[in-house]
Amino acid sequence: MKRLILLVTLAGALVATWYLSSSNHSDISLLNARAIQVHGQPGTFVIALTIQNDGDAKRLLSVESPSADTVEVMNPGYEGAPIIIPADSNGIMAADGAHIMITISADGFDEGAFVPLSLTFEDYGVVTTRLLNAGSGMAAMNHGGSAGISVMPSPKLGIFAPDGFRADGFDIKLDVEDFSFVLAPDDAQHIPNEGHAHVYLNGLKLGRLYESTFTLGAVPAGEYELRVALNSNDHRPYLTKGDAVQKTLSFKLEQ
Repeated sequence: MKRLILLVTLAGALVATWYLSSSNHSDISLLNARAIQVHGQPGTFVIALTIQNDGDAKRLLSVESPSADTVEVMNPGYEGAPIIIPADSNGIMAADGAHIMITISADGFDEGAFVPLSLTFEDYGVVTTRLLNAGSGMAAMNHGGSAGISVMPSPKLGIFAPDGFRADGFDIKLDVEDFSFVLAPDDAQHIPNEGHAHVYLNGLKLGRLYESTFTLGAVPAGEYELRVALNSNDHRPYLTKGDAVQKTLSFKLEQ
């Protein structure tokens, strides 16, 4: 009888462990992971992917692939800052913000082929996806200053948090002049003073913005910089006197 009770208890514990593990790992999905070959550098790729977070805020710790020679998370201008995907939000790894670089020298990763890619999140675990070699013909959108565009009058941008900063999330308001938000297709032509905004948290792109309000999901305690930049319909950054039309909000959240 005691043995039967022990077996039932053990089975219940295993079922509970499986349930908790399954429900936990349903929070994160890795979508549309693509390796885009860097021009003139065979075997070197920039990785673009979307991290869909349907749960609490997650911190990205590391990226690995058993097929790669090197894997590195790049975050220009924010080196050492935590990469946080806010609660119930997306994080977009892309060349204009935090992104992943890999090198693969082995044969077999030709255009159209796949290799495994794993991302590890703090207090959550490892999530794996298949990484597609999209080749060199699929160019990443160039959001760098060298591809920027200047217009007259130049768009103006201000950002503020009308109700203050809160760890459980807060609203951001954009104040724009000489600029109109337009929801246009990816292949839309440039129309002066039209476009959308890009929102970044500690260098990680959170997405495009087609209106003047944005809600930042809950994030853990820490120091953050939220940056918003204006882009044209054809995805080039607007410039004024050679600098991007962008603003930042720096804030610190306590426990």
